[in-house]
Amino acid sequence: MSGPAGAPANGPTVLPAVVPLDLAGRVDDVVAVEVSGGNLPERLSVSRRAVFLGHAENPEHRGRGLVLPDGTLVGFCYGYPTRAGTWWRDVVDQHLAEDRWRRGTFELAELHVAREWQGRGWGERLLRAVLAGCGEARALLTCKTEAQRAHALYDRLGFVVLAEGIRFTGYPDGYDVLGVELPLR
Repeated sequence: MSGPAGAPANGPTVLPAVVPLDLAGRVDDVVAVEVSGGNLPERLSVSRRAVFLGHAENPEHRGRGLVLPDGTLVGFCYGYPTRAGTWWRDVVDQHLAEDRWRRGTFELAELHVAREWQGRGWGERLLRAVLAGCGEARALLTCKTEAQRAHALYDRLGFVVLAEGIRFTGYPDGYDVLGVELPLR
Protein backbone atom coordinates (compact mmCIF):
# COMPACT_ATOMS: atom_id res chain seq x y z
CA MET A 1 0.00 0.00 0.00
CA SER A 2 1.37 3.41 -0.95
CA GLY A 3 0.99 6.79 0.69
CA PRO A 4 0.88 10.15 -1.07
CA ALA A 5 3.82 11.45 -3.13
CA GLY A 6 5.21 7.96 -3.78
CA ALA A 7 6.07 7.13 -0.17
CA PRO A 8 5.13 3.73 1.22
CA ALA A 9 2.48 3.92 3.95
CA ASN A 10 5.02 2.86 6.59
CA GLY A 11 7.70 5.35 5.42
CA PRO A 12 10.16 5.71 2.57
CA THR A 13 12.21 2.65 1.62
CA VAL A 14 13.91 4.01 -1.53
CA LEU A 15 16.18 7.00 -1.75
CA PRO A 16 15.41 9.93 -4.02
CA ALA A 17 18.05 11.77 -6.04
CA VAL A 18 18.69 15.51 -6.15
CA VAL A 19 18.53 16.48 -9.83
CA PRO A 20 18.18 19.67 -11.91
CA LEU A 21 14.57 20.88 -11.84
CA ASP A 22 12.62 21.62 -15.02
CA LEU A 23 10.25 24.02 -13.25
CA ALA A 24 7.97 24.74 -16.21
CA GLY A 25 7.90 21.11 -17.34
CA ARG A 26 7.08 19.80 -13.87
CA VAL A 27 4.84 22.61 -12.66
CA ASP A 28 1.91 20.32 -11.82
CA ASP A 29 4.23 18.07 -9.81
CA VAL A 30 5.67 21.14 -8.03
CA VAL A 31 2.17 22.26 -7.01
CA ALA A 32 1.35 18.71 -5.80
CA VAL A 33 4.48 18.68 -3.60
CA GLU A 34 3.58 22.05 -2.07
CA VAL A 35 0.05 20.79 -1.33
CA SER A 36 1.29 17.45 0.07
CA GLY A 37 3.84 19.23 2.26
CA GLY A 38 1.01 20.97 4.06
CA ASN A 39 2.06 24.42 2.86
CA LEU A 40 -0.73 25.10 0.39
CA PRO A 41 -4.48 24.63 0.56
CA GLU A 42 -5.54 22.82 -2.62
CA ARG A 43 -7.94 25.67 -3.50
CA LEU A 44 -4.89 27.90 -4.15
CA SER A 45 -3.14 25.44 -6.47
CA VAL A 46 -4.25 27.20 -9.69
CA SER A 47 -2.84 30.56 -8.60
CA ARG A 48 0.39 28.98 -7.35
CA ARG A 49 0.79 27.17 -10.68
CA ALA A 50 0.76 30.58 -12.40
CA VAL A 51 3.36 31.91 -9.94
CA PHE A 52 5.67 28.95 -10.59
CA LEU A 53 5.34 29.35 -14.36
CA GLY A 54 6.19 33.03 -13.99
CA HIS A 55 9.28 32.17 -11.97
CA ALA A 56 10.31 29.61 -14.59
CA GLU A 57 10.45 32.41 -17.17
CA ASN A 58 13.35 34.02 -15.28
CA PRO A 59 16.37 32.96 -17.35
CA GLU A 60 18.59 33.02 -14.24
CA HIS A 61 16.50 30.64 -12.12
CA ARG A 62 18.34 27.68 -10.58
CA GLY A 63 16.38 24.75 -9.27
CA ARG A 64 16.77 21.24 -7.97
CA GLY A 65 14.20 18.52 -7.54
CA LEU A 66 14.06 15.54 -5.23
CA VAL A 67 13.04 12.64 -7.47
CA LEU A 68 12.29 8.99 -6.72
CA PRO A 69 13.61 6.26 -9.06
CA ASP A 70 10.16 6.08 -10.71
CA GLY A 71 10.31 9.80 -11.56
CA THR A 72 7.97 11.02 -8.80
CA LEU A 73 8.90 14.50 -7.56
CA VAL A 74 8.85 14.63 -3.73
CA GLY A 75 10.67 17.93 -3.14
CA PHE A 76 11.98 21.00 -4.89
CA CYS A 77 13.94 24.16 -4.31
CA TYR A 78 14.71 27.08 -6.61
CA GLY A 79 15.63 30.72 -6.75
CA TYR A 80 17.49 33.36 -8.73
CA PRO A 81 19.59 36.48 -8.29
CA THR A 82 17.29 39.09 -6.79
CA ARG A 83 16.63 42.23 -8.82
CA ALA A 84 15.10 45.57 -7.87
CA GLY A 85 11.65 46.13 -9.32
CA THR A 86 10.26 42.66 -8.65
CA TRP A 87 7.24 42.21 -6.38
CA TRP A 88 9.01 40.17 -3.68
CA ARG A 89 12.13 42.33 -3.66
CA ASP A 90 10.14 45.57 -3.45
CA VAL A 91 8.21 44.31 -0.41
CA VAL A 92 11.30 42.88 1.32
CA ASP A 93 13.45 45.97 0.64
CA GLN A 94 11.16 48.06 2.84
CA HIS A 95 12.16 45.90 5.82
CA LEU A 96 15.92 45.57 5.29
CA ALA A 97 18.02 47.78 7.57
CA GLU A 98 21.33 47.06 5.80
CA ASP A 99 21.96 47.97 2.17
CA ARG A 100 24.35 45.01 1.62
CA TRP A 101 21.34 42.67 1.44
CA ARG A 102 20.12 44.52 -1.65
CA ARG A 103 23.18 43.70 -3.83
CA GLY A 104 24.79 40.42 -4.83
CA THR A 105 21.94 38.45 -3.31
CA PHE A 106 20.28 35.22 -4.37
CA GLU A 107 16.55 35.02 -3.68
CA LEU A 108 15.63 31.56 -2.48
CA ALA A 109 12.08 31.57 -3.82
CA GLU A 110 10.77 28.14 -2.80
CA LEU A 111 11.78 25.09 -0.79
CA HIS A 112 9.19 22.35 -0.24
CA VAL A 113 9.38 18.66 0.61
CA ALA A 114 6.39 16.31 0.64
CA ARG A 115 5.31 15.59 4.21
CA GLU A 116 6.35 11.90 4.04
CA TRP A 117 9.93 12.92 3.19
CA GLN A 118 10.30 15.73 5.73
CA GLY A 119 12.63 15.51 8.72
CA ARG A 120 15.26 13.44 6.90
CA GLY A 121 17.63 16.19 5.70
CA TRP A 122 16.28 16.42 2.15
CA GLY A 123 15.37 20.10 2.46
CA GLU A 124 18.93 20.91 3.46
CA ARG A 125 20.33 18.88 0.56
CA LEU A 126 18.08 20.71 -1.90
CA LEU A 127 18.97 24.10 -0.43
CA ARG A 128 22.70 23.39 -0.55
CA ALA A 129 22.46 22.11 -4.14
CA VAL A 130 20.70 25.27 -5.31
CA LEU A 131 23.00 27.68 -3.48
CA ALA A 132 26.27 25.89 -4.39
CA GLY A 133 27.94 27.93 -7.07
CA CYS A 134 25.04 30.37 -7.46
CA GLY A 135 27.58 33.18 -7.87
CA GLU A 136 26.06 35.53 -5.30
CA ALA A 137 27.61 36.65 -2.00
CA ARG A 138 24.42 36.29 0.04
CA ALA A 139 21.02 34.61 0.01
CA LEU A 140 17.65 35.88 1.20
CA LEU A 141 14.38 34.10 1.80
CA THR A 142 11.08 34.57 3.55
CA CYS A 143 9.65 31.97 5.90
CA LYS A 144 6.34 31.86 7.74
CA THR A 145 6.93 33.28 11.20
CA GLU A 146 5.39 30.22 12.91
CA ALA A 147 7.31 27.63 10.82
CA GLN A 148 9.53 26.41 13.65
CA ARG A 149 11.07 23.42 11.83
CA ALA A 150 12.01 25.57 8.86
CA HIS A 151 13.47 28.25 11.13
CA ALA A 152 15.55 25.58 12.91
CA LEU A 153 16.97 24.40 9.57
CA TYR A 154 17.84 27.92 8.45
CA ASP A 155 19.37 28.78 11.83
CA ARG A 156 21.56 25.67 11.69
CA LEU A 157 22.82 26.75 8.25
CA GLY A 158 23.73 30.25 9.46
CA PHE A 159 20.72 32.28 8.35
CA VAL A 160 19.84 35.25 10.56
CA VAL A 161 16.46 36.96 10.94
CA LEU A 162 16.59 40.38 9.27
CA ALA A 163 12.92 41.34 9.68
CA GLU A 164 9.98 39.74 11.49
CA GLY A 165 6.27 39.42 10.82
CA ILE A 166 6.07 41.19 7.46
CA ARG A 167 2.86 40.80 5.46
CA PHE A 168 2.48 40.12 1.77
CA THR A 169 -0.71 41.31 0.08
CA GLY A 170 -3.16 38.42 -0.21
CA TYR A 171 -1.36 36.22 2.35
CA PRO A 172 -2.79 36.09 5.89
CA ASP A 173 0.36 34.77 7.59
CA GLY A 174 3.29 36.79 8.85
CA TYR A 175 6.68 36.10 7.29
CA ASP A 176 10.22 36.63 8.52
CA VAL A 177 13.02 37.69 6.19
CA LEU A 178 16.17 35.63 6.68
CA GLY A 179 19.60 36.13 5.16
CA VAL A 180 22.93 34.33 5.06
CA GLU A 181 26.42 35.03 3.78
CA LEU A 182 27.52 32.41 1.25
CA PRO A 183 28.86 29.81 1.17
CA LEU A 184 26.67 28.11 3.76
CA ARG A 185 28.37 26.81 6.88
